[in-house]
Formats: sequence, structure tokens, C-alpha cells
Amino acid sequence: MVCAPQQVELAMRPQNLPAIQKLFQPWSYFIDTTYAVGPRECADPKHPLGATMILPGKSSLSDKSRDVFGLFGSECGREWALPHSDFFEGYGVSGRYYHNSSPRAWARP
Repeated sequence: MVCAPQQVELAMRPQNLPAIQKLFQPWSYFIDTTYAVGPRECADPKHPLGATMILPGKSSLSDKSRDVFGLFGSECGREWALPHSDFFEGYGVSGRYYHNSSPRAWARP
């Protein structure tokens, strides 16, 4: 796991997202788990962040990816991610709760 501001810095290095665009020229890009992993604190003394301070970094990663590729998407959309993403994959289907649940449990008596 890399904290959100560091993700942006690493993703935008010339050998990462810009190189993918140069080599393959995709018109959209999907970065898995950008939204599925909820906000987490970063305790690194060089850049400590509270959970709510992570959201601008995740939003920036999305926006910069969109700048490079044109369209951006990630797994499991969140309401705060709507302005920063063009599509979501697997919305509402992440985690054990969904995959281990029984449809019978949802039925009304």
C-alpha cells in the first residue's frame, strides 16, 4: 500500500502512466482499487495524513490519469469520486459481505 499523495507522484513518473500512454495509446485507463480501498491514515513521519486527507490524493490520481488517457475508471465507485471518474467497475460488489451472502437472506418474509 502506498499513501495517496505518493501514488500520484509514482504514477506520473515518466516510466509509469506516461510510458503506457506513449507505448499503447489507450483512450481510457483503469486503476484497480483506487476507490475500493477506503481512506486510510498514513503514519509516515515525512507526510502524516489523516483518513480524510487521503481523498484529495485519490482524486488527484484520478484526474491526472484522466489527463493522460482521456477517460479514467476504477473499482467500486464512491460518491466523492463521481467528479473524478468516467466509469466504475464492480460498484457494490466488493468484499466478503456481497460474495458470501445468500439471496435468501434478503427475501422479505
